[in-house]
Amino acid sequence: MKPRKNRTKASGPVEINSYTYDVLYGQFLDEFLPKLCKENGVDIDKRSCRVMRNIFDPPEEDNDEYEVIPSITMLKKAQHHVLAEIDRQEKQSRRAGRISGMERMFYLATGERDLHVDFAMMRKMVREVKLMKFTGDDRHDMGYMDPNINRIKINSGHKMTMYDIKVTLMHEVMHGTIKRSGRPGNPEISEATEHLAMALIGDPDEFTVLLEEPKLCDPVGTPGFAPWEEDSNCDEELEQPPCREDEDWDFHYLQSQLNYLSKLGFDMEDIPDICSPPMKRHIESQLNTEGSTPKF
Repeated sequence: MKPRKNRTKASGPVEINSYTYDVLYGQFLDEFLPKLCKENGVDIDKRSCRVMRNIFDPPEEDNDEYEVIPSITMLKKAQHHVLAEIDRQEKQSRRAGRISGMERMFYLATGERDLHVDFAMMRKMVREVKLMKFTGDDRHDMGYMDPNINRIKINSGHKMTMYDIKVTLMHEVMHGTIKRSGRPGNPEISEATEHLAMALIGDPDEFTVLLEEPKLCDPVGTPGFAPWEEDSNCDEELEQPPCREDEDWDFHYLQSQLNYLSKLGFDMEDIPDICSPPMKRHIESQLNTEGSTPKF
């Protein structure tokens, strides 16, 4: 799982907190839920999608969440929270004639008629998670699941909050543990479809990726792709845009960011609550520059 600051568009101009989470998650459901319901012939109220609040809802008091190097103590606390959520989902699933909230979102994302959830494997993966320092190209990742041995690894060299670790663990245990059942063929669900289900459940790293992203850096733009489509080459790294020599580039880039925030429904009064510290400093420096006041 990549660090949130690189994975989500919301972390460029917008920092994920309890306020921005509600706004962007609501926009994602408004855009995707009607299409999925129509395709599957069901009617699901978007209020019933947020089925893992204990894991994915950002902490109300953001000041209580500090980024630190993960420790064994932090990992054990996160394991406790995630194991409790898995138990809760399995308890829901065992009710006569009912399914868990997690299963409901996976049925909606896959369009399948029969799925099997391996709750025992989920618990095993959480209990056997390893804390280790990543190197090379993976050194900035929060964690990942090795599908060859079903082992989750958390990066001890990447600063995280307790919230980050919980989200990463819950995200990874949903990979490869929910499979098709009741018909011939490959039982595995594609990673893109798993990510769509996780977005529906409320994983901020996934629903922000699936929201339509405006072109902020390149005025010409490059052909877009849908991350949830099977033939999308999501692993391909795009080249960085060429360096701009124009002295007004910083201001124009800032203005494009503000236009983006406006499109999401925010205004200048929201800036202190939604922007990451670098973006706040950038805006303040522009506001203090005569004749360079950015406007919505």
